[in-house]
Amino acid sequence: YRKLLEHCNMFPVYRQRDMRQDFINATPLRNDIEVFRFNLDSDSFGKGGGTITSVQLLDHGGNALTWVVGGEEVQLQIQCCAHSDLFGPIVGFYCNDRLGQPLFGDNTFNFSCRQPLIVAQEKRFEATFDFFMPILPTGEYTFTVALAEGTQQEHVQHHWIHDALILKSHSSSVSTGLVGIPMHTVRMEII
Repeated sequence: YRKLLEHCNMFPVYRQRDMRQDFINATPLRNDIEVFRFNLDSDSFGKGGGTITSVQLLDHGGNALTWVVGGEEVQLQIQCCAHSDLFGPIVGFYCNDRLGQPLFGDNTFNFSCRQPLIVAQEKRFEATFDFFMPILPTGEYTFTVALAEGTQQEHVQHHWIHDALILKSHSSSVSTGLVGIPMHTVRMEII
């Protein structure tokens, strides 16, 4: 595992925008997505050994976003507070469509399982996920977020919040599928 990490760190992180982004953004097909405030009062459950206190979409300067354009880089920041000592907390999320179907998501387990975080009671901590916002068809979307402790297979759910953050896509260039993904290149040629 350590050799894999060392090998991965030898290469720079490669980030490339969708090659069509500038063209699409100059048309009515630009994927304007409204971001609403974190709703702590959404339905939730959990054992309560820790709670999620804030969920935000941020730009890379750390500024909270109220609008984002599909295809742009964003950070999903989930802040938590431990109410008991936590060994190996896992923070994760799903982005769901209007039917509640998970479109994409991730969690921190694979990034912290070798050196689990130990969080003392009443300490605050956060997880940040950096990604390109998918291009979303017109409609409403939600982020469901969770704080657990343990492993992927065996864990205690401390706080799970349904619909913690709501997004509304006002326009889109997606022609098929549930989401659009940024394309690094698109080619067509006679061979």
